[in-house]
Amino acid sequence: TLMPPPPPRGVTHTDHDLEHPKGTKLRLRFLNTWGDKYYVGLSALQVLGADGKPLTLPSTALDGWPRDMNALNTEAGAEGSGGGTGDSRTLDKLFDGCNVTMDDNHMWLAPAAYAPGVKPGGETANWIEITLSAGEPVAVS
Repeated sequence: TLMPPPPPRGVTHTDHDLEHPKGTKLRLRFLNTWGDKYYVGLSALQVLGADGKPLTLPSTALDGWPRDMNALNTEAGAEGSGGGTGDSRTLDKLFDGCNVTMDDNHMWLAPAAYAPGVKPGGETANWIEITLSAGEPVAVS
């Protein structure tokens, strides 16, 4: 979770403190599907360091819930491969370098997940988490 460090005793945070938050993980929560009741997706993600330049992160730094369309347990998948649909629109596509595209093979798509009692089209419970570092916190802009 990206949080600014606590200020020294007796000092309050300023807007400058929030300019470059530091952390080891960045979690993005999707509040809605932008009109689609059943799916949430993106074509790319780019995380910028404190210097404004893109951070180089491996696709293994990504996690999400649900991860992608392969999280669906279809009848065909349940028999052969333990679930999944074989859909190519997986999380790794967010870091594949093809940021402006209309090609589905360079996009991520996941079923919209709703909390119990929330009707399709309401607030979703989907999230993506990016591990920025396994050690020291990283500043982002």
